Amino acid sequence: KITRDGWLTIRKDYAFDGGSGPAIDTKSAMRAFLVHDALYQAIRLGLLPTTSRKMADWMMRTIYQRDLEAGGGSRRTLGKLRARWIYRAVRIFGGRAADPHREKPVLRAP
Repeated sequence: KITRDGWLTIRKDYAFDGGSGPAIDTKSAMRAFLVHDALYQAIRLGLLPTTSRKMADWMMRTIYQRDLEAGGGSRRTLGKLRARWIYRAVRIFGGRAADPHREKPVLRAP
């Protein structure tokens, strides 16, 4: 759910697949990946304009960096490098995932 004033609510039973491609699913990155997946789905469904993709990518980077800072320690320097790498990767390769004409099929286990 996205409100007009910009609040995003993601239900606890929302299904998402973590980081895509070569991204490593670490605890510090999962909230950022969750928000990013939900925003990309909203773009695919036409709830957000396709021009929102850059904002979704930037939000993922920002959330990841803030979660790292909250954790403290030596992870910050490596985390900032990883945040830049992830951001660049989604900017280059993420267009297909946000394309409204390429809705992902829902798969069910037998």
